[in-house]
Amino acid sequence: MDWQPCEFTARDGASVRLSLPPGWWALPLIGDDLADQVRRFTDANIPAEAQPSVRSELSAEWQRLARAAATAAAVLLAGGAAYDEDADQIVTASLTVVPLRLYDLAADPDEDGPVGPAEVLRLPAGAAVRGVRLGRSPSPVGDVLQLHVEYRVADAWMLAFSTPALHHVEQLLPAFDAIAATLQLPVSDAAPFS
Repeated sequence: MDWQPCEFTARDGASVRLSLPPGWWALPLIGDDLADQVRRFTDANIPAEAQPSVRSELSAEWQRLARAAATAAAVLLAGGAAYDEDADQIVTASLTVVPLRLYDLAADPDEDGPVGPAEVLRLPAGAAVRGVRLGRSPSPVGDVLQLHVEYRVADAWMLAFSTPALHHVEQLLPAFDAIAATLQLPVSDAAPFS
């Protein structure tokens, strides 16, 4: 299956691109009317013949996620889901893309600590530092312990992945790395290794 290219415009007008694997969706967070954006997104991504309760619950959850992402200064909210037959569960993950200068201001100082040392990665968009930590995040069923994987790319952007699927870390980290490797930044933000 082909990866889905996503292009979105940062608040400064810069065009940013990345690609998402099959099973992922993307919601650019542009403008001020998030409710309207999520309504259009729901209409485009949930078949009209879907049960009204499913449509309503997903729309409400996307509204909640979009508000939280916008509050954290994100310009893109994305997510993915896959069914693990062996565990008989759905594995989910989310992604926000945030200008680094705004991400640091929105960071939660009460989060739990890192679960390992930060790693320097070579990505096409430039040097990146990947940090992995555990933290609690609000959800419709209460606070949930989640793995947070953050990529500080080219000292300009933060790609922040979150997943409650703690038993799938070995499968998800390579997927997150692969998504991060598709990031294409404006020339002014790119900082390739020399």
